[in-house]
Amino acid sequence: MIQTMLDDLCRDGCDRLDAGQEPGLLLKLLLFLSPECRKEIARSEEALAACHRTVSAEPDGAEPDDLEKRIMGHIMLLPAPKRPVGIWEWIIAGAVIGASVALIPFGDEFAALGLLFGARYTMPLMLILGLVVTAYCAVFIATHMDELEAFFRRRPQTHGLHHWF
Repeated sequence: MIQTMLDDLCRDGCDRLDAGQEPGLLLKLLLFLSPECRKEIARSEEALAACHRTVSAEPDGAEPDDLEKRIMGHIMLLPAPKRPVGIWEWIIAGAVIGASVALIPFGDEFAALGLLFGARYTMPLMLILGLVVTAYCAVFIATHMDELEAFFRRRPQTHGLHHWF
């Protein structure tokens, strides 16, 4: 149990050291008393040195200090994360927007604003609501272009002159 406590103290002390910093007298004593901790610290230092060698390698003639550009170059190659929004979520959102547009004239706030401003605010309000519906429809169409195209291609064409002959 005492050895476990010494190992934990030794690990904590080594974790607090900055890169290249020499351990203090107490930490040197703990390292001397704990061969398991010495091995673990040696493995950690070797792993850190291997990471440093990997990072400081100069691929494609890049400078060793150009780590940020190399990392961002790898990130840019990754596909953007996507969270698909299901069709039912779109339908629910559209229904909420439609219900809001339809129910606004029945609200108490609508009547209060009517008393305060008269009928002058109804036209701008309806224009804004029309813009919201238009924006919703545009975003829906833009995000579901492939599905909509497949849907309309699947349906039989019933317009044009060939329908009459």
